[in-house]
Amino acid sequence: MFLTRCMAIALWVSSVAVAIAAGPFDGTYSGENTLVRGGPPVCSPAHRISWTVADNHFKAGWFSSTTLDATVAPDGSFNASAMYNYGRQSSRAILSGRISNGALEADIESTGCKYHYSLKKT
Repeated sequence: MFLTRCMAIALWVSSVAVAIAAGPFDGTYSGENTLVRGGPPVCSPAHRISWTVADNHFKAGWFSSTTLDATVAPDGSFNASAMYNYGRQSSRAILSGRISNGALEADIESTGCKYHYSLKKT
């Protein structure tokens, strides 16, 4: 009986710890991006996309080989950048945006392309 109570308390404490560890912006955000600057063949067409924020952190893919690692600040803002190669050219991709009221608005830009992302928490 004592062991059963101890196990129940341990499970409850661990579930509370997990709930506390979750960030206020955590969740999956889905929607579309819009090509603002550039065009084919360098820039891919606009498409549907989903990003998952966990513990106030998410990863955004850029082209096929680059990941932008972003941490969401307490005010919902985020920024990240990463170097990538396109053919023989090196460039920097820059991500900036904000999460507010269940909406994630962001821009990713580089030398040849710029996209705007409008995603809603699902």
